[in-house]
Amino acid sequence: MLDQETSDCVHIKFNSTSNFSAYHYDHLHDKSTPIFENVDVSINPENSSEILIRGSDSQQKIQFIRNDEDAAYHFFDSEGLPFPFELKPEVMYGDEADGIGAQSDTVKSPMPGTVVKVYVKPGQ
Repeated sequence: MLDQETSDCVHIKFNSTSNFSAYHYDHLHDKSTPIFENVDVSINPENSSEILIRGSDSQQKIQFIRNDEDAAYHFFDSEGLPFPFELKPEVMYGDEADGIGAQSDTVKSPMPGTVVKVYVKPGQ
């Protein structure tokens, strides 16, 4: 069980296709502090077991593996030690509902346009 009064929490904000921001949330003071903002995240083309995190002035490589049994991703620091965290997506509503996991009755396109033709039939 997660003790929200004493545990660390990291909120991830989805900005665009591969751009994210991360904030450390302090439950006691109800305050978020940026860890990084507007970084691009991608798989390293030279090593598919690493992700690249690129900011405006730096780049960091983080190794990861995927556990096929529980479909979880595990991340490791530069010395090979695991990062001790769990990923728990939050469901957001209202004005906050712009990111992954958002609940809404409308669909927003990251690149607005007009639907000209839909290639499905009723029931598909």
